[in-house]
Amino acid sequence: MIKSFCKYFAFLIFTFGYWGVNTSSAQDVLQIPHSLVFVGDELTITGNAMLSVTGAKLNQNSISTQLLNFVSDNEARFVLPNSIKKGSYELVLFRGTTAGNNLSFTVTGPLILAVEPQAFEIDDVITITTQRLDSVVHIKVGNANADLKTVSLIDGTKKFSFKVPALNSLGEKSLFISGIYDQTDTVEVSVTGLNTPLIDNISPAAARPGNRVTISGKNFESITGVAFGNTAASLGSIFFINNDTFYMNVPETVKGTIFVTVYTSRGESNFFTFNIIGNLPTINDFSPKEASVGDEITVSGSGLSLISAVVLNGVTIAGIQKFSPESFSFIIPNEAQSGIPTAIIDGQSFDMKSVLSVNTVTSIRNNVVSIDPNMLTVVRYDEYTYALAAKKHFNNVLQIEIYDMLGRKSLDRQIFLGEKFVMKECSILIIKNQKVEEEGIYRIKLCP
Repeated sequence: MIKSFCKYFAFLIFTFGYWGVNTSSAQDVLQIPHSLVFVGDELTITGNAMLSVTGAKLNQNSISTQLLNFVSDNEARFVLPNSIKKGSYELVLFRGTTAGNNLSFTVTGPLILAVEPQAFEIDDVITITTQRLDSVVHIKVGNANADLKTVSLIDGTKKFSFKVPALNSLGEKSLFISGIYDQTDTVEVSVTGLNTPLIDNISPAAARPGNRVTISGKNFESITGVAFGNTAASLGSIFFINNDTFYMNVPETVKGTIFVTVYTSRGESNFFTFNIIGNLPTINDFSPKEASVGDEITVSGSGLSLISAVVLNGVTIAGIQKFSPESFSFIIPNEAQSGIPTAIIDGQSFDMKSVLSVNTVTSIRNNVVSIDPNMLTVVRYDEYTYALAAKKHFNNVLQIEIYDMLGRKSLDRQIFLGEKFVMKECSILIIKNQKVEEEGIYRIKLCP
């Protein structure tokens, strides 16, 4: 009898151990659908033996497993109940008496994403865009409650509008909204006076002094002034499109972020943030004033860091080098001709006022080409090989320099008359006459 009982008890232990629930701590993983969690969101939980879950606790309080939708033995879904409040939570699943690991998440309020416009008058209708807001139950501007009868849903739980209530004072106010299930959020807005000017937008959002910008909003009739920071703009540059939109030139003012304010006979507008890129570029000088193809020209001035190109007699030179706020340089290209250079800085054109004289050079295409028939001759032996010949009053040895078309020196040495030298790409050859100084320097472009 005792033996039979022991065998039966051992069988029960084996059966429960083999077919029963694994009581070791399960490693559950919570997958949040997005960075913000709201009432009604569905959270995915992955792990082992999900079909063996017998209970669950949320912040130490037992909840019904009916809130869990078991998809498979490795996955379950948890839908946040309507009763949940904003805050931090820990969810634990139980398999028998064994607790799984803590699954942490935070329930967030509606999070106001945008208020349009950011500044408005009493009785204006404004639009609120939220991450999510279920059933608006309270709106307050400053200390005044908005009439919920003026609320109009535009995009389900994402966007709605309402009418601004009457206020005892104007200026910066806190806009508070809340929905059911303790969803709340607050942002700062600006309430202006009745028929006072209001800036909704300035386009572009950043510009240089002298650039034209468009200011839009409302109540801009009878403008008495426009201020960019502490600098008053010229009213003579204002051009009205209508009473709600005008454009004008940005005045000379300090660089950086400033506030723009419009003044009319009815009052002043809200402060609108604007960015001054920098003072108007100024070109003081360039050198040298006379040069040849491949030479480098250096330009000096201020506000030059946004240089993008130079135009010389219709030829655009885009290869700007060594640029800084005070200077930049460029290389004279093959097709350049004499003229007044124009710098293109931040999309605007700035003439350099003085003429840049470009010396014309000759390409060698024949076997014998004269730089000066009475003085010096370049002889071509093959595609890449050249030599120099000269009249007897030249030194037997000449100093030559060779530059590529970007102005980089590739050779600088003495060479005997008749000695062969090689150039495998278009280059500028400079020959210095050391004896007859009045002949100066000879330049020629060599192209294989």
